[in-house]
Amino acid sequence: RAKGNIGGGGPQHFRRACARQYAACLLKGGRREQARGVNQSRNMSHAMHNAGRAVLIAGPTASGKSALALAVAESLGGVIVNADSMQVYRDLRVITARPTADEEARQPHKLYGFVDAAENYSVGRWCRDVEEVLTEIGKQGRVPILVGGTGLYFKALASGLAAVPPIPADIRAGVRKRLQ
Repeated sequence: RAKGNIGGGGPQHFRRACARQYAACLLKGGRREQARGVNQSRNMSHAMHNAGRAVLIAGPTASGKSALALAVAESLGGVIVNADSMQVYRDLRVITARPTADEEARQPHKLYGFVDAAENYSVGRWCRDVEEVLTEIGKQGRVPILVGGTGLYFKALASGLAAVPPIPADIRAGVRKRLQ
């Protein structure tokens, strides 16, 4: 991470301040609207309900989301849950600004760096993975702090996904071959 992203003024300072205000509003309100959509949304709504309250922190890369999530997790005894499409990949720590090993050791982090970069990972798979994680966090009586820059993940969490069947590997391969 560039040192220019830490402290000071400018647009990144403004984004961090907005993220702090947004997180503070979520903490003060302590409420989450009921999820809407198809069955997967209902399942995640149930998982979010089991987890009790949750904090969602969204924003662009290098806006201070991870630092804010860590501070919130430390103050609430929470668990940080990745909601970024690239930070799931094990081999992409540096280019995704994923939390450092020291930061990950300070509070529990879930769904970070657990997928090989050669593997396809989708929002549908994230929904299944995050449902399990939220259920586990709820059973522990802890607060999930979902953090990331992938708006589609947050939208899927709140509204669910259309029930689309998986695309067979041979069809994927054919499409990729035509695109080359």
